[in-house]
Amino acid sequence: MSITTPLTGTLSITFISASGLPRKQLMGKQDPYVRVHFGEKKLKSKVHENGDKTPEWNDTEKLELNEYKEHMISFKVKNDNLGRDDDIAVIRMPIYALLSHQGQEREYPLFKTTKNKSRAGSIKLKAELKGTGGLPTSNGASEWGIESAQFGSGSVQVDVKGYLNVKASICQGVLHFKGSEPLSAFFGFDPLDSHDKALKIKYMKQGVMHETEIKENHSETKIELAKVSVHGQVHQPVIQATATTVPIQQFGQMHVQQPQVQQYGQPQVQQYGQPQVQQY
Repeated sequence: MSITTPLTGTLSITFISASGLPRKQLMGKQDPYVRVHFGEKKLKSKVHENGDKTPEWNDTEKLELNEYKEHMISFKVKNDNLGRDDDIAVIRMPIYALLSHQGQEREYPLFKTTKNKSRAGSIKLKAELKGTGGLPTSNGASEWGIESAQFGSGSVQVDVKGYLNVKASICQGVLHFKGSEPLSAFFGFDPLDSHDKALKIKYMKQGVMHETEIKENHSETKIELAKVSVHGQVHQPVIQATATTVPIQQFGQMHVQQPQVQQYGQPQVQQYGQPQVQQY
């Protein structure tokens, strides 16, 4: 069963700016623009004449998608020449990294080649899909207590909260990360090839907030979640998670104030959720 679905609708990409670009033109200033390859779909930003190492485009271009299954997208910054255009820098990443932050300006690293090994500045982009498809949405409370889940490297982060919520429902609350299966294989995409990446997940279980980090290559790990209502009430008992977790905050416990001495010389003890008792 595939959890991700093809994209249908209008994909808008705003090319905002770039910085720290390497110089590929020997004389004069570079005229940078961005070329996008998204499977068979292509886009091109306007050219910033003499933009050199810090071009600004503020240009929005659109693609129409219909049951589109491609999920990797590349942004290549090029120098506009009279002859052959120079390749300046590039990044290749999942479209989900852009759509996880819809309508938000985000800065992404650029590299000399698609192998993503040598940095070559950064690019600021914004994207929005008016339509359907992609990863399951993560709006609202998770029925399995998942507060947040991000998979990625550096600024290239994919929101996988909705994905894991669906996965937990399929697997009866158990998120099983096999030691023989990298996270990129588990999710079906690689946020940033040739870079260290990790899954960071926060979830509520039995009134306690846990935080777990799992690396791309990891030992066998299971996280057993408790199904909760929208009010945080546990519906079924669960076994303690085998993944290493860090308690963040505990809810639903009694908090006792320090005794306060009254003028009659007797302490007043107050417990939240219990009747107030005074002795004289």
